[in-house]
Amino acid sequence: MSRNIPAKASLKISVQEASQQNTIHGKVLFTSYKGRNCAFLIRKDRLTAACVLAETASKIGAVYIGKIKNMAKNIDACFVEISDGEICFLPLKKAVSPYLLNRGYDGRLVEGDTLLVQIERDPQKGKQASVTAHISLSNDYFVVTMGAKHIFYSSKFDKAQREMLHKNSTMLLGEKVVDLNGGLVQNWDSLLSEASKKRLAADNISVKFLPLPSTGCIIRTMAAAKFDSLTTADAAKKKSFPEENLSGNTLSEHFFQLTEQYARLLHTARYRSCFTCLKEAPSAVESVLRGLVSEHEYQEIVTDSQELYEMLSEYNSDAKGIVLENIQENIPESVPESTSENVRKNVTESISENVRKNVMEEECAHNKCKSLRLYQDKMLSLSKLYSIESRMETALGNRVWLKSGGYLIIEPTEALTVIDVNSGKYETNKSNEDTVLAVNLEAAEEVALQLRLRNLSGIIIVDFINMAQETSKNQIMTLLKQLTAKDVVKTTVVDMTALGLVEITRKKTSKPLREQLR
Repeated sequence: MSRNIPAKASLKISVQEASQQNTIHGKVLFTSYKGRNCAFLIRKDRLTAACVLAETASKIGAVYIGKIKNMAKNIDACFVEISDGEICFLPLKKAVSPYLLNRGYDGRLVEGDTLLVQIERDPQKGKQASVTAHISLSNDYFVVTMGAKHIFYSSKFDKAQREMLHKNSTMLLGEKVVDLNGGLVQNWDSLLSEASKKRLAADNISVKFLPLPSTGCIIRTMAAAKFDSLTTADAAKKKSFPEENLSGNTLSEHFFQLTEQYARLLHTARYRSCFTCLKEAPSAVESVLRGLVSEHEYQEIVTDSQELYEMLSEYNSDAKGIVLENIQENIPESVPESTSENVRKNVTESISENVRKNVMEEECAHNKCKSLRLYQDKMLSLSKLYSIESRMETALGNRVWLKSGGYLIIEPTEALTVIDVNSGKYETNKSNEDTVLAVNLEAAEEVALQLRLRNLSGIIIVDFINMAQETSKNQIMTLLKQLTAKDVVKTTVVDMTALGLVEITRKKTSKPLREQLR
């Protein structure tokens, strides 16, 4: 007896889906992996970064009024309570110029002092969260921070760029802001614009008697790029940055907006009780995006896709996906090409249907998010379309194959991470030294990518294949430094030892990818 068995639907990828798979400009995918909500950055058909959206919200960046519970002089630290029963670790080197609220600062901290603290690291492996008393506020161009009176520059700048910016600091910030020693003038009259003072006065905020702690500034890469985009003539005209000529496009305007927030925060702190949260931590999505893309790319994403945050706030496994694509980059021509790779598409899956409808309707009505669209292929999930499973298997394995036939062995340990480079199946007619150099150069590119993809931090030791010539060693070190400079997390290539081992350090901002998935 025959049965009528319906034919299976074809899974052939359409032309539109094939075009979606093109990742030459980069895409951020928000989708699920093994039951966890994750974000994946794919560029040029390579998975270059991944992150698990935490189930509990991170507090990194939040500012609290805390109370010192006890001092630990043997380790040069103290323990600060920021809420009922929540204790944080505060190294005294990060409390050189604290903002005390119960008394004037006399160079020492004692139990019972109330002060402003900012969370730098969430609790990990049984360790308490870490805080700093050097509060910092930032935007795309500057960071205003307590603890020093100097003007600092992004670690992305080389020595020549720092010297250039130092010579032109008055043109960046304005003559009244920079003192004779190249630091910030330490008074509110200089650190606030006339427009800021009027806004503060309208809100009954007086800075006349508001204590100003030691305050410094960090000039970020985007500020330098914006400055470089000005012609020499324009820069000369803006040398003094008179108040009447300030506009939303000038760098000094961005600086004064930040110092106004700073003044409001310090003023509010004096009228709030202990354990008050004065500044919330960034949203989970914002934290994830900042960990995946550069400042240039993040600025464009935030500008065009505020609605994305609202959609991601309500996950639902039965809902359809949202696609945010074709983000137009807006990077000054002076920015090096290496930093101008723009993330053009952000794709999200598992979004609340109700939230999706509201956003899509708002998009049609106001055209705020031109590149937002619905991903709704019932036969082919987002994970399948971009082969997330296979990509993640490679990212979590200890062996990474190179195109040449060589491979890396990556072994994390408790103290450090070891990466071993092997020639494997690589064959060539070139001399042995040329063969070794070719494999090592390819391995250096892969090492830089794997550090970011796996979110490895701390001490990393790379054992390249032994090279006899100093020129070959210098080529490897130069390439590694160039590649790691693009990392959104501070990475330092320290040196190559006498045994040919390359020492690298990478700042710890969150758990390694493998630990995030546990």
